[in-house]
Amino acid sequence: MEKSRARILALLFLFIAGFVVVIYRLVFIQVISAQSFKDLAQTQYLNSYSFLAERGTIFDRDGNQLAVSTQEVTIFANPFFVKDPGSVAEELSAILDKDKEELKKKLTQPDTGFVFLARKVSPELAQRVQELDMDGVLFTKESKRFYPHAQLAAQTLGFVGVDNEGLSGLEFQYENVLHGKDGVVVAERDSHGGLIPGTYTTREHPVNGGDIYLTLDKNIQFFSDQKLKEVVEAYRAKRGTVIVIRPHSGEILAMSSYPTFDLNKFYDVSQDMMRNLATSLVYEPGSTFKSVIIAAALEEGLVGPRQYFHLPPTIKVADEVIKEPHRNQEIDYTVTQILAHSANVGAVLVARVLEDQQLYNYLRKFGLGERTGIDLPGEERGILPEVKNWSRSTKATISFGQGISVTPLQLLMAHTVFANGGILIRPYLVDRIVYPDGRISRPGEGKQGVRVVSEDTARQITVMLREAVKNGTGTRAEIAGYEVVGKTGTAQKVDSDGLGYDEDRSIVSFVGFAPASNPQAAIVVVIDEPSSSAGDVWGGTVSAPLFKEIMEFTLRHLRLPPKSEDL
Repeated sequence: MEKSRARILALLFLFIAGFVVVIYRLVFIQVISAQSFKDLAQTQYLNSYSFLAERGTIFDRDGNQLAVSTQEVTIFANPFFVKDPGSVAEELSAILDKDKEELKKKLTQPDTGFVFLARKVSPELAQRVQELDMDGVLFTKESKRFYPHAQLAAQTLGFVGVDNEGLSGLEFQYENVLHGKDGVVVAERDSHGGLIPGTYTTREHPVNGGDIYLTLDKNIQFFSDQKLKEVVEAYRAKRGTVIVIRPHSGEILAMSSYPTFDLNKFYDVSQDMMRNLATSLVYEPGSTFKSVIIAAALEEGLVGPRQYFHLPPTIKVADEVIKEPHRNQEIDYTVTQILAHSANVGAVLVARVLEDQQLYNYLRKFGLGERTGIDLPGEERGILPEVKNWSRSTKATISFGQGISVTPLQLLMAHTVFANGGILIRPYLVDRIVYPDGRISRPGEGKQGVRVVSEDTARQITVMLREAVKNGTGTRAEIAGYEVVGKTGTAQKVDSDGLGYDEDRSIVSFVGFAPASNPQAAIVVVIDEPSSSAGDVWGGTVSAPLFKEIMEFTLRHLRLPPKSEDL
């Protein structure tokens, strides 16, 4: 009797335990894990896709399109529904010009329901594939970046990758603005893996990217690009760069680098060609740097524009012998003449009146050794050694632009100090951003300039640089009807072993602004390694004429007529 009772209780316990397990599983499946099982079931017949936001357009200052998005077709496959991968791969290979074995490998992947076959092909090419009516081969529209002017400002604009993400230039710098926020769409698929019309559901709506309006002027940019190309090729130079800026505001009107490339074919281009030389080329500026040295001495009241210095043809400083490249006799020059005629020995003597730390502090105030803060990725700082690392000859060599390195943009901004009455400003490329909801932001506004020298010092340097163009080394930059201000520079490049300078390789440059009384444009031209076999290669013979052409075009394009009395 007791044994029967025990058996009944045991059976009852097992029954209750089983019932509890069943109830628990029901609750687990229908309540606790209901959503996950629902999602799992949906994966059997639903596909989820990113609904890409439309990338914002990039315009120039006048509303001309520089970067736009177009609709292309992407071909993909669900390998589960491809019946004969070998045959499909062979047919697709002939149309898409892709490796047959690589396509077959994709079509036979056992662990995925989605593989790309061809991204962003033309509608015509996609139509040829669609006409084959292959099971498991599907199509979707994708946005593709297109640059209407191909090579225009290529390194500045930058480009996007196949997934519409900015990879360089402004496209990278303003990725968060331009890209927007992608949406999510789900749709049911049939037994062949095809999407069923009418079953599309938007889970998240996309938010399109903002449009960007640049400070660049398409016409000035095009002219700058073309003229730079002509000079680099004519002198068989290694490369070159030009920057055009509104000196009072910091708006970049043009930023050119050459060699350049077609933005629509960036995948064929070397990394070196993609570099924006305006902000990444670090070089010794040569005599263009004398303006900064003399400005520091003037500001401290240690020299005056009409003060004379007796200049021998050579001077020894510590272990360095510094000589004049075009003069072998003694001469007396005023400070103005030292700058106008680019006297190396004169620059050394002017620099001597400044203490080392005093000079270093001024160089920092002019923005050297620091990024300018322009809204571009990859800007270099240049090289400005700390005073504790100076040798006994460092100050002397810095006075004529050796032993210090700058970027073209740094050199240009240092000279806009003179155009701005002694104030250093920040350059910028984006004028405004217009968001889809109508909001407008202006990233370049509200940036305060920093006083570097007094208005009087800035005016004195401007007068001296005007003399350099009228009667000095920069005469080929003169433009009839406009008071042009500027300075030439010719710098030998450092030997590959870093122990000296190569007389056969140089960087030639010109930097200046106009008109002198009310500067509306400032330009720097830098040409790297022009060939002497093509003619005299000096800043005054190579870079100054290019500066003249671009400055004259810019001033006329800005509707600044020449003064008739100067014609």
